Amino acid sequence: MIEAETDEYSKAVFGRSISKRSINKGGLMNMFNQLWQNKACEKVEDYTDGIFILTLESRVIKNRVLRGQPWNFSGNYLIFIDPTGLEHVSEENFQGISFWIHVYGIPFRKVNFEMGKEIANIMGRFLEYDSSTKRPFMRFRVELDVTKPLIKRLQVDLSSLKDSIWISFKYERLNKFCFFCGCLDHIQKNCVSFLEELQKGFNPNLEYDDSLKAAPLPIPHLPFNNNLTDVEVAKHNNKAFTHIGFDKVRSGSEVSNTDNQNKRIKLVEIDKVPSSRYVENMQDCSKNIQQKKLDGGDSKKAANKGVKE
Repeated sequence: MIEAETDEYSKAVFGRSISKRSINKGGLMNMFNQLWQNKACEKVEDYTDGIFILTLESRVIKNRVLRGQPWNFSGNYLIFIDPTGLEHVSEENFQGISFWIHVYGIPFRKVNFEMGKEIANIMGRFLEYDSSTKRPFMRFRVELDVTKPLIKRLQVDLSSLKDSIWISFKYERLNKFCFFCGCLDHIQKNCVSFLEELQKGFNPNLEYDDSLKAAPLPIPHLPFNNNLTDVEVAKHNNKAFTHIGFDKVRSGSEVSNTDNQNKRIKLVEIDKVPSSRYVENMQDCSKNIQQKKLDGGDSKKAANKGVKE
């Protein structure tokens, strides 16, 4: 006998503290109820291994909780995920934390969806682009690896510009983080890399500060049904917006097709920080870019081989 799937999670999100500590369930309910006129939360239940289930009053509130991340509660970051489409929920589902990020330094004529998506995918996993208003910066939502340091700046080559440029980032709802290595899961007094430098007799510089923090802006309205889950929001941004913005902003010879997307932006350098974890992050980004180059080269070789034959 095949049982029908339950719909009880349609208004629920699974959550966990980045520190893996247990949370005050009553306090969490009060935090969200104060935000939305005491009508946000229905219940908070323990699940397993520090994971809890937060059931909300509606899918509209669920959407706001997911798209408004990160949330800070009792001095810790909370990670919320949408269970839609998942067969199981475990610690592995909580390796990413989403941020709305402001990007500075891009020429205003190049501020568009496709450029934002490419930059976001260098940093982590692109989720959403904000094209609601004109601002002196680009804004998008991206899922970042919780074990990797925050990125302060990137040096990139744009295909349409002669010289490479530095672009910098600010993070909305950024609370506590390590000013030495840039990681979110601890502060510098608990940083292994920082303590190692002190033990060696060095007085290490703090490479980060509060300048990475950005004031949170309103979550942009979606062009249709606001009852969307986070999974549906991602699908919307990756499909419905794919051919909007870029083609409308760029004109004539600047417009590139899908096959040439990787040529628009090339990573040159990540602003370096003397931390092994940051170096690993830099290497991961560089490998990603190099793999794209290799994939493109292999495609060209295969095409040339076919022509010769």
